[in-house]
Amino acid sequence: MSNTDIEYHIPLSSPWLEQVDLKDTIPSESREGERFLVLPPNVPERIPAAEAGAGLPIIENFIDGANVPSESNWLLKNVNPATGELNGYVRASVAEDGQTAIEAADVAFKNGPWPKMSRTERAAVLETIADLVSENKEELARLETADTGKPLTVVNVLSYTRRSPLGVCVLIAPWNLPLYLMTWKIAPCIASGNACVCKPTELAPSTLAKLVGLIASNSTIGPKLKGVINVVNGKGQDLGDVLCTHPSVSAISFTGGTATGRRIASLAAPHLKKVSLELGGKNATIIWRDAPIKGARMMPTVIRSAFANSGQICLCGSRLLIHEDIYDEFALALVSEASKLKVGDPLDPGTTTGE
Repeated sequence: MSNTDIEYHIPLSSPWLEQVDLKDTIPSESREGERFLVLPPNVPERIPAAEAGAGLPIIENFIDGANVPSESNWLLKNVNPATGELNGYVRASVAEDGQTAIEAADVAFKNGPWPKMSRTERAAVLETIADLVSENKEELARLETADTGKPLTVVNVLSYTRRSPLGVCVLIAPWNLPLYLMTWKIAPCIASGNACVCKPTELAPSTLAKLVGLIASNSTIGPKLKGVINVVNGKGQDLGDVLCTHPSVSAISFTGGTATGRRIASLAAPHLKKVSLELGGKNATIIWRDAPIKGARMMPTVIRSAFANSGQICLCGSRLLIHEDIYDEFALALVSEASKLKVGDPLDPGTTTGE
């Protein structure tokens, strides 16, 4: 294990694993029926803190606005890869340190001033950070060169973000709002310069079929969008694997059930595809003690939030949490308002809830 320039891929069945410090490995990966443990190159040497060289800096954890001591008594050597010289040490943190940092961030998010600031106030803070980087760029460049071995000419470069189309995106929409949710995906997808493959639900494919037909028959936009919007119909069991794993697919956007979302994520993850999942929820409508039950808008709003589209909307309130002091009064008002709903022929203008 003396060559630090090699990334080792060690079969889990290999007796060589006895020579590996498992703390320096990353999770195992599977390929061709075999599982491997991966040991990345240039793993820093771990030493007891008591053996640190005098006068060399130790980079400690920075938590809750300050450098803090660690639960760990171990350090990692920070070596300049260009010269081999020892720059100093960095703390080899343990799980307790991660827990402390998470708790500090959680408190800052829930109770601190940062989340409550306006966007303008936060932007001013970020501008100040940018100024600090600019004012200290020479020192920062030297430190990064010492850490990574990069030339100063590489460290001192302008960095910017360029947003470019991804390529082919797979768009999958459910049956409750089939055209609404699919066009919600198509519009930003193609507006960004991407092409898409749409997989509508097999239970409600008609509106999307009509829309793409209208697009294709339009002499102005049809030729421009040839091949840009594509539709494949059928069941997910038959199409899901190819749509989620094909090498030409760069991103997947799915709205639907949680179980299917998990399946899509598991198929796409090994290929590092971008995935957006909008899955099922269990939304609560909360009724406080001082709720205006007799007001003109109160109960119609509650009924609409529960029963719109027969309750088949991910935003619908699928449960009610009611203060006990007004429970009986509210229940009577709810039943009275719900009785006004008309279940019937969905083509009848008077129908409020389809059959």
